[in-house]
Amino acid sequence: MRASSQTLEAFGMTTEQYPDIPPAFRWHAIKVALSKKGHSLKSLSKASGVTGIASAGKKNYPAAQTVIARALGVEEKVLFPERYDGPWTGDLQRKAEGLMPGLFALPTIEEPKPLFIAMVEEHALISVEVSDMPAQDPARLSWIKSALRERGFVLGTLASHIGVPRSALDNLGSARSAPMQALVATCLGVAPQALWPERYDERGEPIQTRRKADRRQFNRRQGDRRAEYQLDLTEGLWLPIRDLTGLPGMGSDVTLNIMHGENLGWKMRERFGVVELAFESLPVETKNYLLGPTSGISFSDPDFSAVKLAAGVTRMSVRLVDGAVKLVVPLGAHHIEVALDAGDAEKIGLALVNAANSDPSEQTS
Repeated sequence: MRASSQTLEAFGMTTEQYPDIPPAFRWHAIKVALSKKGHSLKSLSKASGVTGIASAGKKNYPAAQTVIARALGVEEKVLFPERYDGPWTGDLQRKAEGLMPGLFALPTIEEPKPLFIAMVEEHALISVEVSDMPAQDPARLSWIKSALRERGFVLGTLASHIGVPRSALDNLGSARSAPMQALVATCLGVAPQALWPERYDERGEPIQTRRKADRRQFNRRQGDRRAEYQLDLTEGLWLPIRDLTGLPGMGSDVTLNIMHGENLGWKMRERFGVVELAFESLPVETKNYLLGPTSGISFSDPDFSAVKLAAGVTRMSVRLVDGAVKLVVPLGAHHIEVALDAGDAEKIGLALVNAANSDPSEQTS
């Protein structure tokens, strides 16, 4: 984002060129323009099959940019000029101003609302009589669908409006969907709890099903496990790619490093949700940076080649406690914890690599 004291209000003083407006303001204006046409990023993603469309606001994502541009009826360069070749022209500027007049503090022409939205707003003011609605499904769901059709709604349109498949509506009798329930109730001019009283509490909040509650608890446990991730040295030296990102020889993006590693055949694995890379697969520049910068030890230094760590140890871990590196080795029902300085950590790393590369029959306990 460029450094400027201008604000959106100041844009009305002079018509600023669209590419000069801060990207965050432009992205917000794009989402507003989509909303006026009855679209959302989620509904576009569902309809097109392109995932993560929202990330187009922060990075170059050609597939998502094409979907957004088509929904707004303009070419991609109008919305994301810096991501495409060619100069910014007066024609492109006029298209941007016409699509997003509020961004330039220009007079806004009230566009007619999409038919579906106009229908929802109209019927939301008129409550349907629910006294004769069956209390149990599937009869209740059949009654609700019939009431929607009587009001002129196409059932498939309701589902696509919020970016879910038609089955989400067809399965409302047995499967809960708070967004779909809210939309259906609005179309019938009532509160969701008037149609599904057993699915809402006294405050009108959706009641979680046991399955969802169990899933959330499971996700929390998984999060705790990821939080407890520790370096495991029982199978050699594996390092988290997230911690290697940005080092010499490595890229500055975790995902790109993983993709690059897959292309080059690096040895990788995933533990507790963390992708690890085998030390032996590291680029030479990364190895030398990890082992050599502070102590002068090079990757091929022979002084520590005879050190055999982890021989006969069932599990060994390294922890970072208050900035200090600690080596933890189990010993029966107890464990030994050794504090290491930076030099010790480098030597241990080199020794583990040498031990992994040597003949197991030569290792000493």
